[in-house]
Amino acid sequence: MNVRNALVFAGYTFLVPLVACTVGDESQDPAGAAPVIGDPNPNGKPPGEACGGNDECRTGVCKGGTCQAASNTDGVKNGDESDVDCGGAQGPGCGVGKACATDANCASRRCVDYRCADANGGGGGGGGSAEEEPPPRYDDGIKNGTETDVDCGGPGPGPRCDVGKTCKEHSDCVTGGCTFEGKCALRPSCTALEGGFTCGPNEGMTKQNDCCESAMVGPYEIDKYLITAGRMRAFLTRLDGKVRDWAATLPADKWNQAWTPKLPNSIAGTPGSPDNANTQLGPFYNKRSCETGYHTGHTFWTPEEYGDKKDLPQNVLDTKALNCVPWHLLAALCVFDGGHLATEAELVAAYTNNKTTQYPWGARGSYTTGGQNPFAIQQYSYVTPGSENARRNAQGFLDAAVYIAPPGRAPQGYNQTGHADLVGNLLEWVGDNEGQFIWNGSFERHAAEADRYTSANNDPLLTRQPGNNRIWKWAEVARTDGMVNGYYAIGGRCAY
Repeated sequence: MNVRNALVFAGYTFLVPLVACTVGDESQDPAGAAPVIGDPNPNGKPPGEACGGNDECRTGVCKGGTCQAASNTDGVKNGDESDVDCGGAQGPGCGVGKACATDANCASRRCVDYRCADANGGGGGGGGSAEEEPPPRYDDGIKNGTETDVDCGGPGPGPRCDVGKTCKEHSDCVTGGCTFEGKCALRPSCTALEGGFTCGPNEGMTKQNDCCESAMVGPYEIDKYLITAGRMRAFLTRLDGKVRDWAATLPADKWNQAWTPKLPNSIAGTPGSPDNANTQLGPFYNKRSCETGYHTGHTFWTPEEYGDKKDLPQNVLDTKALNCVPWHLLAALCVFDGGHLATEAELVAAYTNNKTTQYPWGARGSYTTGGQNPFAIQQYSYVTPGSENARRNAQGFLDAAVYIAPPGRAPQGYNQTGHADLVGNLLEWVGDNEGQFIWNGSFERHAAEADRYTSANNDPLLTRQPGNNRIWKWAEVARTDGMVNGYYAIGGRCAY
């Protein structure tokens, strides 16, 4: 008798011969017959009840005085296994020579005469070796070897896993992103919970919509949501802050290398130095209204040594639409995610539902630019839940981040394809020209200001400067004070 494995049962260890079956062989399941699937002691105690030995338990496993549930590591053929610790839905496929009922029970996906065979049919019930399992393949329809999901992922040379498949590392995924739940991400910047999966109409820090969701509007594929502070944090973390080094490797059709020196190359660093992201995303760096404390502020959390103290914690800020971000850094994030900073034409198409409506939600209805309403985050209509202890005076909260919403919190203002915040929350950088933006309302009074110059009443969309019909460039708007690198009311979104 050629011994291949051992079976622990009823408190004793039995040596079990696992050889290719021929008539007369001893086996846990008779030769030429399908294996008996199920627990070894059907009338025993269920998992969780007290026991004094393996023979008392339905699964044949008593551990620590308690009957255990079947598992693929307990050394017993139980549950839905076709042989010891293999062949079940949750365990590995069985090796050559082990018992099987169907091809699905075998690592090789070949079951011959109720014994697993090799890929060529050898080693099944008609003879062969039970010594070795065949190496896993990336086309066998099962998760095996070092794969993280069926026929994909892992350190091997096989295909990367598609969106939604199981992963352990970012490198397991086609998109280059593995989420906090161990699933391949839609885009590599949407991997954390906060700012990655907290977009949508509901308040709170629990998972709701993927902040990287996009949808087609006419010929354009555009992000449904404004970019969050959490997406920027994930982007920086993945590159260890070395955005400049990464951008220097990009081809000309993806990135203008003239912009590369303007990017940071670390996350932390000397406060005030543009070489680090905390300075570029913090309160100063020649940006207007980004210092916290004067009804102004930024949504990307930075340590106090960079110039101010935030009134909200990092995890809350990460859910919010990102403001005070330099144009070049936001454009780099969009390239990292496989796209580009959305253009004026793309945003206007989303705003008008591809030129079929006047407003994103259709007809104007009760919307006005000068008041609070359910269509848009404007006129300080949004206040962060739990911010009661944030600093404030008679005019309101001193940290403007309190008034900036996580993307998607005004669902009545969505367009027909689910794009959010096309009016209000933040003005948007656009990718047509370096430093260009469009005026489409913000958390404060920009919608009403635009309405002074637009042709229709209660129209917050202003893509050209009044009087000269020139595009909006922030460097021109901020020329008088030199605050040319960003603004507390400008964010943006990506397109593909």
